[in-house]
Formats: sequence, C-alpha cells, structure tokens
Amino acid sequence: MSDQLKWYVVRAISGKEKKVKQYVDAEIARLGIAHLVPQVLIPTEKYYQMRDGKKIAKERNYFPG
Repeated sequence: MSDQLKWYVVRAISGKEKKVKQYVDAEIARLGIAHLVPQVLIPTEKYYQMRDGKKIAKERNYFPG
C-alpha cells in the first residue's frame, strides 16, 4: 500500500458542515483508522462584524455545502 495520503472532498448540506465533520471523526475513531485519515478539515475564515458598536469575531466557510 502506498504511504502517500490522498485528498477527498465530502459534499454536505450547507450549514451542516460541522455536524458532518463530527460524524466523520466519530466513524474514524469507531473503525480505528486514524492512521489512514489524519485530519478532517472545514476551510473557514475569520471575519469581524460590528454590532452595537462592538467588534464581534465570527467564522464563515470558504466553500459552503
């Protein structure tokens, strides 16, 4: 078997990305394949929003869904 890791993309319903990540992490732990899947990533960016004169930090997904 090759030692190189590969990238895979999972398509999810927009707004449910974190729930899908939790499910995938749980399945990885249950099956004991953490050595095959080292990281599950949701690409996000931080941005700041002004609300009532205060700066609030939020996150949004680069690729929703």
